[in-house]
Amino acid sequence: MPRLQCLPSNLGSFTKLKKLKLTGLLIDALPDSLSSLGGSLKAVVIRDCENLTHLPDGFGQLHSLKRFVTYKTPIQHLPDNFGNLTNLEELQMEFHHLTQLPPGFTNLTNLHTLDTGTVAFNFPVPHLPNLDYVISSVYKIHQFAQTPNVTELDMSYYCDNDTHASVLDLDLMHLRTWSNLVSLAVTLFGHPFEYTLPKGLFTNFTKLKELYLSCSKCQALGVYIDELPCLLQLNYLNLCGYMLKLTKPVAHPVTLRNLSSISVYNMKGGLELLSAIRAPCLSSIYLSDCSTMDDDTFGNLCTSWFPHLKKLSSLEVQSCSIRNIRPDHFQHFGRTNLHAIFLGGNPICRGSDDELERKLLPLVQHCKFFCNFSFKVPGLHTTFA
Repeated sequence: MPRLQCLPSNLGSFTKLKKLKLTGLLIDALPDSLSSLGGSLKAVVIRDCENLTHLPDGFGQLHSLKRFVTYKTPIQHLPDNFGNLTNLEELQMEFHHLTQLPPGFTNLTNLHTLDTGTVAFNFPVPHLPNLDYVISSVYKIHQFAQTPNVTELDMSYYCDNDTHASVLDLDLMHLRTWSNLVSLAVTLFGHPFEYTLPKGLFTNFTKLKELYLSCSKCQALGVYIDELPCLLQLNYLNLCGYMLKLTKPVAHPVTLRNLSSISVYNMKGGLELLSAIRAPCLSSIYLSDCSTMDDDTFGNLCTSWFPHLKKLSSLEVQSCSIRNIRPDHFQHFGRTNLHAIFLGGNPICRGSDDELERKLLPLVQHCKFFCNFSFKVPGLHTTFA
């Protein structure tokens, strides 16, 4: 089917239009009549329009616009009156296509969410008083002016053959000034790269409640868990593809007093170091696709970590490498509030019903509720087949 190459010139006559969404078109311009929709248009979303490089001069007359999103659309210039969009609350653009921001950009006083894309850009972002959620490339984070109100930050960093840890260290350490952060996400992707988050990164994050750390399969990314106690309010910890590390051998447990949930995906190593964490409020643990979570590692956690988690109520270990579990691994679980164990996708859940009953039934005695997604255990109130 041929793709549309131009929009009708009378687009502005649709005076009740509230949302304009353009995807995969061959257009190289938006009609000038678009400015006539200033009283109605609330959202403009433009995706995969690779020939569109500029916006019409009257774009700033869309006074009712609250959301402007472009993706894989190389807008190279914003009109000088872009700052007139004073009701704009969300802006998503790939800033690396731009050479600068228009002079009135600081007038976007209602802007709450800013997504600058995953590629670095080379100009500063001015102070925006109500900005509270930023999604951007880690590299050049210092391009952002003072950000006292930002509470959510989602950073990504593309690794190439010229990536150096020292450069990333320098840029990441600028995050220490973002002291009001409540949620922080850091992601690495691209070429193979090994990196450990710098020491002292979390020092000022006393309000942080959610921490998401992830990398793709070709990276190994470390976090020093004995620096996490700086996060006094941390409630949720999500690790994906991470290699846990320590700054020094653990002489004392790492206490995270408000942590209630941990999720770990595809961790490459360091799982045994989780046992150093003491979290009196931790109630939920989710471990998935961790190939190094084998019988020995799981057994060690069962005896050295889980029993110390007095409020632990849900334990999910999905698609790991557990083949056998000894009943004595669970003898200390009576100290916890554990009522649900999920072991779906592990080798231990494979085999005939008789084999599964022999392997799994002893575990039921140590929790109030048990399911493995593939085997119905006799005498249980609920199972998942």
